[in-house]
Amino acid sequence: MFIRIIAFLAILLCGGFLYYMSQRPGGLSLPGGLPGSKPKGITEIVSKVPKDTGFLLVMDVRQGTDLKKDLQAMREKFKDTPKVIKAIEEAETEMGIKFDELASWALPAGFIGVLPAKGQTHLWGSAAQGIAEADGKGQLVACQSNLKNMATACEMYAADNAGRYPGELQMLTQGNYLKVIPTCPTQSAYKFEMAAQPDMFTLTCAGTHGENKSPVYSAEVGLIGGTTEIAAAPPKEEPPMAIFGAPVADEKLAQTHLEKLLSKSNTKPKQETVNGSSFWVQEGAYFGLHKGYLLGASSKDALEALLASFEGKADNLTAHPIYAEMRKRVPEEQGVVAFLPLEGITASLDALPKEGWDEKTWENFQAIRYLAGGASMTNSNLHSSLVLGFTPSEKADFVKALLTPPAGPMVTAQVIPADWSYYSAVDVRYLYHAIIEGVRLSPQSRAQVDQGLQQMQAGSGVDIEKDLFGAFTGELAWSGNYMKKMPDLLAGNFNKARSQGQLTACKSNLKNIATGLEMWASDNGGKYPTKLSQITPDYLKTIPTCPVAGKDSYSDSYVPAQQPDNFSVVCAGHNHGTPDDFPQYFAEQGLVEGETRESAPPADPGTPTTVLALAVKDAAKAEELLKKIDAMVPFTAGAKVGDAQILTATAGPAPVARVMVSKPVPVLFLAYGPDSETLLKECLEVKNPVSQTAEFQKVSKDQPQLWVSQSFIDLKGLLGTLTGLLETAPDSDEKHMGKMLMSNLTEARGVSYTVVEKDSLRLVSDGNAAIATGGTAVVAAILVPNFIRARSQGQLTACKSNEKNIATALEMYSTDNGGAYPTDLKPLITGNYLRHIPTCPAAGQDTYTQTYQMTAKPDVYSFYCTGEHHKGAGTPAGYPQYNAEQGLITNP
Repeated sequence: MFIRIIAFLAILLCGGFLYYMSQRPGGLSLPGGLPGSKPKGITEIVSKVPKDTGFLLVMDVRQGTDLKKDLQAMREKFKDTPKVIKAIEEAETEMGIKFDELASWALPAGFIGVLPAKGQTHLWGSAAQGIAEADGKGQLVACQSNLKNMATACEMYAADNAGRYPGELQMLTQGNYLKVIPTCPTQSAYKFEMAAQPDMFTLTCAGTHGENKSPVYSAEVGLIGGTTEIAAAPPKEEPPMAIFGAPVADEKLAQTHLEKLLSKSNTKPKQETVNGSSFWVQEGAYFGLHKGYLLGASSKDALEALLASFEGKADNLTAHPIYAEMRKRVPEEQGVVAFLPLEGITASLDALPKEGWDEKTWENFQAIRYLAGGASMTNSNLHSSLVLGFTPSEKADFVKALLTPPAGPMVTAQVIPADWSYYSAVDVRYLYHAIIEGVRLSPQSRAQVDQGLQQMQAGSGVDIEKDLFGAFTGELAWSGNYMKKMPDLLAGNFNKARSQGQLTACKSNLKNIATGLEMWASDNGGKYPTKLSQITPDYLKTIPTCPVAGKDSYSDSYVPAQQPDNFSVVCAGHNHGTPDDFPQYFAEQGLVEGETRESAPPADPGTPTTVLALAVKDAAKAEELLKKIDAMVPFTAGAKVGDAQILTATAGPAPVARVMVSKPVPVLFLAYGPDSETLLKECLEVKNPVSQTAEFQKVSKDQPQLWVSQSFIDLKGLLGTLTGLLETAPDSDEKHMGKMLMSNLTEARGVSYTVVEKDSLRLVSDGNAAIATGGTAVVAAILVPNFIRARSQGQLTACKSNEKNIATALEMYSTDNGGAYPTDLKPLITGNYLRHIPTCPAAGQDTYTQTYQMTAKPDVYSFYCTGEHHKGAGTPAGYPQYNAEQGLITNP
């Protein structure tokens, strides 16, 4: 029960917030709340949480909401999705309570927290100990493996040298028995001792493995130590303690409903009074109502700690100095806030292997204080932030690199057209230094980093600091016509998948009709019928419908011929992107798909083109670097815009273009793709850059000179395409859910950026693009299986048709051969019963011949499509099947 409540709250506080807000275009801007209630926020809830909480997720969207009305509205939206309505009704039946009843006391607010394990001062103690134990065991196992490998090499050496072992380990590498002599993961060497009388050797690890004895390998005994003499496991650590709480509007009603809910449980929880309130106890977890809140805890210790803070008998989290500092960066009162203090992480380093860290590592971790995030919504605008807080330190090089302000304001947004609908930029110089210092956190990697940089400079001839960052500021932006191309590409791919499935199904229809005609002819002196309707219902239940035409497109085109006895039938009309009246089927030729009369293929929506923009610091140095590029890829003059000359190259698989300009800002443009030159012209002539959009203008006052990344996105065109594709998807609950999700996502613009502050890094996202991105992902998840299923279903239908055709040929063979079936399928071809053994469209090959089996007594046969080729249509491996007794079998 405790786990179920925790799961419910987690869904409510995370995904529930974004989903709920996406369906309420007004966001949290509406005034009011429950009648007679005062506006309450996250601070009021956090004031109930213990001060030493190691992780907190809290939400409050009570103000301006009416949960009961919102639930009723959402139920109305789900009315066209029977699966969802049924799931809701089943859940209500299981609980014995309707969700509308729960909404009469439940409020869209609450918290989930984690306290340190009993006996620990922070969350990281037990975790670090577990990491250390796992790392130690891993090192021991690796060391044992090294000893075994060296021992094997010694035995191989002895086999080639009259049974004598090597005098030293290096002789193993000289004789190619080992590439290198391994080193123990503890950075220790191995000691090798060889004795001539008796001929044996001993390998010993010179390092230490904690409480485990260092392993030894003896030629006589084998592996000794480490395996048989591992120290006893330490006492099991107590797990961290979980707490949760949610305010309730009506405590008496909540009590009634919870009792009704518990009555449905198979295991009846006990009750225990704690601090004057009755709590249910189940498997050591506590939950119950206390002073207007539904509270829960994973243990009695956790509950007592929660109640002490709740009742003001102990400090709460609002008194925590790091939390108070964090809330200055994440001030949301209506929305979601998450908080993870990291102050105890340095203490955990003591439990880790000493080879992996030193004083420098400790100083950097000591300076990392917290990770926090928050999200709020107003008037359909989602504002979220993620903050990593530090204590500035001159000794902590990694933290100092993270807090070093960029060289200057980012400028490339001034030269990228807003109607491209996508733009992203990052300060590469900032990232370069941060990554280098991050790698240098480990003492083992510091020398390797310096050596690697020297080798890279020697190999390329480019000094990153002097040449690259001397020529460019480090700002790199990328954009292009992705958003313009993506709707067409997406629609084209989806429609192509659906069309392929429809064409495959139509070809299968023709094969089934032909099979019916052949069976009719077998019973009517070899003559074909004059009308297709004559083969129904005895030889074909009904004349099938072309899935594109939506009607029988075959009957009117059927043409029988008596001299010679022949027939033809086609799919009449232009239904499949093939020439008119294709595919076709002839008694003599079989299926004709239209390859000989193909119409021109539909226009390719094209490959997107990428544009890179590098902010120039020194034009002369930039030109020097470009000369090196020209030596490898020659450029020729292209279009000219004003004083700017675009240079192009076609040496690669797609055109490349570049141009360097000084106005409105000094930038080098590089473009790759079929529209390279066109897009560079748009950059040079831009009148509405990204920097002038309302979204960018709104956040431009937020310390733009300290930005280390920035981006802009507009998904409106993509949303329109997805909405249109939803209309063409097969009718289903998923389709209705997708349309409901898209109903409020008519606009989808937003910006995000990362800013360096004096003691933190802050990643901010503003706009409704985040919600639209989530909605787009959900809709894509609905559409993709639909179209894949459509294609897979067509392939399955064609495969079943193949098996029916093979079966018809087997029956015709049997009629001509005294009722006996062939021992394999080859006689069907040589006897002209089939032109060829058909190919399964999903497998792309004949999947039937190898599975064909025949028995003489009784005279029967069976075969099937081997493999998992129809998994996408929900058909298991080895199906469909066909046998003489049962006919077609599609599932077990």
